[in-house]
Amino acid sequence: MSEEVVRSSVVAEETQQAVGKKHPLLELALFNESCEEAIAHWGDKNTMSHRLGTLQTVLTNKYVGKESVLFLMELADGWRSSSNFRIFDESFGEERAKNRCKVAEKAFDVLCARFFGQEKDRDPMWWWMLGDQEVFEKTLWFLRTNNDRLCRCTLRNFHADSEKPQTRTIGKFLTIFAELGWEYGRYDFRGLYQDEVVERLISARPKLVDILSATNSLHWLLRQKKLDRATRQALKSLTFRYKLYLPRIDGSWGEEYHVPKTLQEALYGGSREAEVLLLYKSLQIQRRLFATTRREVVRAEREKERQVKLKQLEEQRRQLDEQESQLLGK
Repeated sequence: MSEEVVRSSVVAEETQQAVGKKHPLLELALFNESCEEAIAHWGDKNTMSHRLGTLQTVLTNKYVGKESVLFLMELADGWRSSSNFRIFDESFGEERAKNRCKVAEKAFDVLCARFFGQEKDRDPMWWWMLGDQEVFEKTLWFLRTNNDRLCRCTLRNFHADSEKPQTRTIGKFLTIFAELGWEYGRYDFRGLYQDEVVERLISARPKLVDILSATNSLHWLLRQKKLDRATRQALKSLTFRYKLYLPRIDGSWGEEYHVPKTLQEALYGGSREAEVLLLYKSLQIQRRLFATTRREVVRAEREKERQVKLKQLEEQRRQLDEQESQLLGK
């Protein structure tokens, strides 16, 4: 057999192998799924890789709808600690809890990227939530406080000290969202029923106080000239909710953690809530003092102007009397 015939035979065999062997991905039906389609297949396989893959599919979508947001909040709840996913007496419980926590953390990442975030030169992605009562309440639920009664208010699904890059995203959201409860007048709620949004935000003030406390932003409230009763009550409730490191009250020396009995005692223990309440009270007294002083100054200036005008009138009357006497030849 000639060399040319051998070469042709080898080439033909390699060509047949190339044609017969397909790339593994060619057998996979790839298509663009919406968030709703991806989540609809959530229960198809009870594996960690499938769940993470589903969330990655949701992450690639630019728009995340209402039902998807509600589901993601349920899924991400407790993402900061694997202990939230531990089942008592479960085999390989610690490992499974860690895997569940990874899925919850991925869901939180999706929320930060597709709900809590903000695109440049546009309204925040979550703006529509203000007009939807169900999503609004679910957001407040997701941002609820921990049950820990020691020292300070913290949120179950957020901590300012977290090193995750998503912390900056949700932190910015928390700042804008919480401040809306008092400064809603600065924003244009176009496309939403403004009266409903305002009423919703005012009703949420006690929970927004929790957010301000957890993000170390309570002193922002002092910018408000007047705090409504619900806000003051929320601050007072936080003041006496947590144990502070205070001197013992049983007659012995030293300090211990216990709930303060007065605002002054809470202030001594480092309560930011007590500090804001006492500062607000002091500011209100000073505002009233300034207002009274201004009224007195204005009253004094008006009296001074009145006296000047009276003197001018008297002078004019004197001059008229003199002219009258001259005309009458007196």
